Amino acid sequence: GRHLPASNYAAVLTACLRHYSVSIDVDSEPGQKLYRLVDIEPIDPLISAEAGAIIHSIRSSLDVLACTLAARHGKPESRSTHFPIWKSKAEFDDPKSRPFKYIKWLCEADQAVIKSLAPYPGGNDRLCTLHELDLTRKHRRLLELFLQPRGVFLQGITNETVTVYEWVRADEKPGILSTPASTPDGHITVNLQIALNEAGVTGSEDCTHPIGEFARAAQAIIKLFD
Repeated sequence: GRHLPASNYAAVLTACLRHYSVSIDVDSEPGQKLYRLVDIEPIDPLISAEAGAIIHSIRSSLDVLACTLAARHGKPESRSTHFPIWKSKAEFDDPKSRPFKYIKWLCEADQAVIKSLAPYPGGNDRLCTLHELDLTRKHRRLLELFLQPRGVFLQGITNETVTVYEWVRADEKPGILSTPASTPDGHITVNLQIALNEAGVTGSEDCTHPIGEFARAAQAIIKLFD
């Protein structure tokens, strides 16, 4: 099926981040008004599925590259050719390890380029993370996404009366900020972003950032063989 281009993915995510409310809690902290994020609409599983599909497309482009290189070397019908990722440096150092079989039909020069990329944990962590995320979404589950803050904007409240709280996950219904109980009610706007909650991916950026990094990394590898 068709999938969204990475360049359009951010627009879809932004459209999904408008459904929440801000409540004013006057009971949790004596003498204070606590503004709390509530009624947050869960992330649509289709967004997670789409993120996984884009990651799969990026990972598959490297397998297509390997097959193209095998065809260039006279093995166009090979079904055993894949772009290899080794599980460890020790496996990479073993010339009899299974991933070497995936590139046996490539010429020695192309094999050398692939090996120079050090596609194993600790050698090329971005490639390994891409590979593991693809395995997760193919064989285990949807990729885990969560909402996190990107900015809080105030109207009708002066900064001098505000205590802003640090929080990471919107699904925990966090307190956003507090003011003295005597401060008139204000209007709070919270910008949220969807982040990947998976090993190897930082949670400080929206999920389009690591997806873009994976795409650029794959493109750079493909260009090595032009």
